[in-house]
Amino acid sequence: MADVHGEVACPPLAQLEVNLALEFFVRRIDSPKLVVDPPPYRHNQVFRGPRHLWMDFAAVAD
Repeated sequence: MADVHGEVACPPLAQLEVNLALEFFVRRIDSPKLVVDPPPYRHNQVFRGPRHLWMDFAAVAD
């Protein structure tokens, strides 16, 4: 199965890229916290999860 760009096997690669990006981001931020806790959830049976995750943090490390 091909993705939007016609590339095969992209979903596993895309998941890996997102996981790596989030891992590096989380390592760099200091004192993360949610602005709205708990975050607002979608009222939809197809897409589950928070509508958005507003975060606040003290600093970003180099």
